[in-house]
Amino acid sequence: MKFEGTSSYVATDDLKVAVNAAVTLRRPLLVKGEPGTGKTVLAQEIAKAANAPLIEWNIKSTTKAQQGLYEYDAVARLRDGQLDVAFIRQPQGDTGQITFVPVLEEPMVLAAPSAHPLALTGRAGKAVVPMTAIAAEKLILYRRRTGQGLYDAIIAACHGAGFSPNIEQEAPRLLTTLSLVAAGLGVSVVPASLMRMQVEGIVYRPLAPPPRAPLYCAYREGVLAGPTARLLDHVHVAARSVAPE
Repeated sequence: MKFEGTSSYVATDDLKVAVNAAVTLRRPLLVKGEPGTGKTVLAQEIAKAANAPLIEWNIKSTTKAQQGLYEYDAVARLRDGQLDVAFIRQPQGDTGQITFVPVLEEPMVLAAPSAHPLALTGRAGKAVVPMTAIAAEKLILYRRRTGQGLYDAIIAACHGAGFSPNIEQEAPRLLTTLSLVAAGLGVSVVPASLMRMQVEGIVYRPLAPPPRAPLYCAYREGVLAGPTARLLDHVHVAARSVAPE
């Protein structure tokens, strides 16, 4: 991709050089300027020229760049005392001195662009799609090192249906996965609870058989005082109410 401006955006030679150098070197392009000087428009036009999704990240004065780039490890943060309680999909890594309470297990669904053939059959959210129907599709997944439980469940479901998935991209966050699907870059398999996000340009379909997405409440042993104890009491009650008979 070589940026030359677009039909609606005239770029200076210096700007073209800066953008294309960032693309070639695969490095970030930092654009500074006062409000109203066109920084957002530039990002939109570069995305349009590259035929790539524009992923927005709203920040404030105290936001650090690392917060948009780090690999979130809730278990490590629990162990280091940065968190008292966390909800996670799958225990992994060093789980010593961490207690896990199963909260629920939900089905996973297909997320497809609204114009995709798998999204155009039946009423929204009603038509069941067999797992084998996504065998030849470009699959966008939440990357394994930040979502091992979900990733492995999806891969296992594909293998159980008799095929190896065609993984097009791996995204660092679930919401990024949905943004890439909405941009038409592929389909994804996500927990059914994400259907409440109602992302424009995405249609959700139930899968058969559906991969399962467990959810656990994790906490450090010994952290049982005040609000934490009350939260854990509610979690234990909720877990009993959804436990399979």
